[in-house]
Amino acid sequence: MLRRIKRDIIKCAGITAVLCLQATLAAETFSLIALPDTQFYSANPNTSSYNGQENPFVTQVKWIVDNSESENIAFTLHLGDVVDNSLDEAQWEFSDQTMKQLDSNNILYGVCRGNHDAFDDNSFVRWFGPSRFNNMPTYKGSDTTGRCSYHIFSAGERKFLAMFLDWEMNSAEIEWAKNTLKDNSTTPTIIVSHELLYLDGQSPASCFMSDNGMMIWNELVKDNNQVFMTMCGHNHGTAWRVDKNSDGHDVLQTIIDYQMSFANGTGYLRQFIFDTANDKIDVKTFSPWVKQVKDNGFRLPPYILEEVTTIDAEFTIPMNFEARFAYCGDADHQSPIGDINHDCIVDIKDFSILADNWLENSRP
Repeated sequence: MLRRIKRDIIKCAGITAVLCLQATLAAETFSLIALPDTQFYSANPNTSSYNGQENPFVTQVKWIVDNSESENIAFTLHLGDVVDNSLDEAQWEFSDQTMKQLDSNNILYGVCRGNHDAFDDNSFVRWFGPSRFNNMPTYKGSDTTGRCSYHIFSAGERKFLAMFLDWEMNSAEIEWAKNTLKDNSTTPTIIVSHELLYLDGQSPASCFMSDNGMMIWNELVKDNNQVFMTMCGHNHGTAWRVDKNSDGHDVLQTIIDYQMSFANGTGYLRQFIFDTANDKIDVKTFSPWVKQVKDNGFRLPPYILEEVTTIDAEFTIPMNFEARFAYCGDADHQSPIGDINHDCIVDIKDFSILADNWLENSRP
C-alpha cells in the first residue's frame, strides 16, 4: 500500500503531497451494486401497481446511473430472475427498456439467469445473452449456450472478474467455468449464481448452502483461491456467511432477495463498498425508491425503511487486499525468494513442492 501511494504521489506533479495522497486514497474506495430479483417489477410494470409511483426497477436503475460517479460504481451485478415468466414477451420488453438506461450511459453490468428466466431455453439468451454485451469493454466471453458469461472490470488498481452462472449448471457449463477460472487464476473473482444459499431461520444473518450451492462451492470456489465472494438471490430474504477455502482464506457468501417485501421488492439495492485503504468491505442496503416516494409526499407505512440497518443487511467484512490479492512478477512486485508456486507468498505449500521435487529427483 505505501509503495503504491508513494508511486502515485510522484505522478501527481503540480499539486501538494497532501492533496495527492487524499486523491490516491479516495481512488482506493469503489462500489459494486447488487440488483436482486426484479421479476415482480417486470411482471407488474405499470405505475398503477405502485399507487401512481414509479416502478421501483426503473428507480433502481436511475439511481445507479445518477450515482455512478459519486459512489464510484465499478460494476453492477443482476442476481437473476430478470422476469417472472420467461414466456411473456412483455416482461422481457420492459426489463430490456429498463436496463437499456445502463447501456446508454455506459454503465458496466452483467446478468445472471434465474429459474424464472429459464422456462424456455432461448429467451434469456435472446434478451441478455452475448449479443447484448459484445460491445461492452468488460465482457470477455460466454459458454457455448450463451447462458454463462464473465466480465473483467478494473477498480482500485486491480482487475476483478465477475462470473455469471446458469440456472442449474450442467457438466459442460461447469467445465467452461473451471477453464475460465483456470485461465484467470490471479484475478480476484466474484461468482454470481441465482441460487446458492438458504436462510436457516435461526438468526437474522444465518444461512446454509443449498445442494446447488454446495456443488458450486466444491467445483468452483473451494479450490480457486481467487474467488473471494459469491452472490445469489432466489430464496426469499437476506443473509450472509464467511467460509474458508482450501487455502484458509475467507470467502464472503451472500443471499439477497427482497421480492416478497412491499411493492414487489421495495426497490432495495445492496452496495458493497471496497475500502482498500482500510482493508475492509462495507455492505449496506437501501432503497432509492422509498426516498423518491417520500420526497414526492407519498406516505408509506412506518416499517418501510429507506435504509435497512439490521445485521443481515448492513455489515463490514475485513479484507486485507494486499495480502488476499497479492500478485507478483513485474517490476513493482518482485516474486519473493522461495515462492515456488508463484502465489506471491512463501509458505508451507512451497516447502511441500520443494520436498516432493527433492524426493522425486532423489529416486535411483
